[in-house]
Amino acid sequence: MGLRVGASDLFLAYPNKTRTKGGLWIEVKRNMDYPPSAKLTPTWVAEEEFLDDMRSVGFAGEFCYGWEDGKRIIEAYLLT
Repeated sequence: MGLRVGASDLFLAYPNKTRTKGGLWIEVKRNMDYPPSAKLTPTWVAEEEFLDDMRSVGFAGEFCYGWEDGKRIIEAYLLT
């Protein structure tokens, strides 16, 4: 939403099935091939750092590339 550099686009505030994760952070990207240079931009690096920070305190965090990938990630998260 642009409020904090690096903060993920979506948060699913629901624990997974085994209650090992307290929620799922998702960074949404278009479903396309990104050049390696795109993943070196300050914004992308900040997004990776944000997800690493969230994982370190008990949340799940993923990049998704298009809605089908997002659906797969959410379903897998809820069933683990």
